[in-house]
Amino acid sequence: MDRIVVFFNGEELPSGMTDKVAQKGSGRFQWSAGGWFGSQIGSTFWLLLLGILLVPRSPGPAVIVLGCFLLPNVIGLVIWSRRDHLAPYPAIQSFIAIVGVASLVAFVCWDRSGYLAEASRQVQGSRSPYWILLIFPAVMVMFHFMNRGKQGEGHDSK
Repeated sequence: MDRIVVFFNGEELPSGMTDKVAQKGSGRFQWSAGGWFGSQIGSTFWLLLLGILLVPRSPGPAVIVLGCFLLPNVIGLVIWSRRDHLAPYPAIQSFIAIVGVASLVAFVCWDRSGYLAEASRQVQGSRSPYWILLIFPAVMVMFHFMNRGKQGEGHDSK
């Protein structure tokens, strides 16, 4: 198993702070700092932007939306810190579900503020924008089938 080494200002941090032996996944999904934090930031950054944009227009919903950004990121950090006890596939599936719920809450706040309808008309006419939230279960289903495939199938395995 790989040892994770963290450097700060050019010096290795003490081993007690960084030694985590990540649990190995049974399928294609394995722990990876780039994959985990890229997914985490990439899936929640829009919530931060939305919250910031709502602050001057509707401060109450903006605070809730900012909480919808903060909560999944805190949970994501906790999951990452427990990677030595958690399998990667259930962890990423859980995280996607958490971000999906946070996104639904953010959409409802955005809608109740009145600005979702305005933004929706400008972008796509009169259709409801809630359909976009189907991306979360769709990604979960896609990951399910990816994980069921043989490890390394279609990829260079190391």
